[in-house]
Amino acid sequence: MTATRSRPRPLRLVADPTAERATHQPRIALYSHDALGLGHLRRNLALAGSLCASTHQLGRPDVLLFAGALEATDFARPDGCDLVTLPSLRKDADGSYRA
Repeated sequence: MTATRSRPRPLRLVADPTAERATHQPRIALYSHDALGLGHLRRNLALAGSLCASTHQLGRPDVLLFAGALEATDFARPDGCDLVTLPSLRKDADGSYRA
């Protein structure tokens, strides 16, 4: 049996994936666990408000806020900011966290 070698395949050029991504609207995720107080949530909402109000050359960013407190749904969110609430942890008197 004789082995035959086929011609090498020509290189296929792939477009730069970062170039395609650069034409899309920015997407930003912010997370706060909020185990003690709502300060982290309020700070992230302030950041989201500034980000959503910014005028970037690619357009206004979409902001996704993750929060570990159901109370997060009580706060007003800026246009372009969505919210996902996660199961929360509670901080015990000894400083440990529990579900």
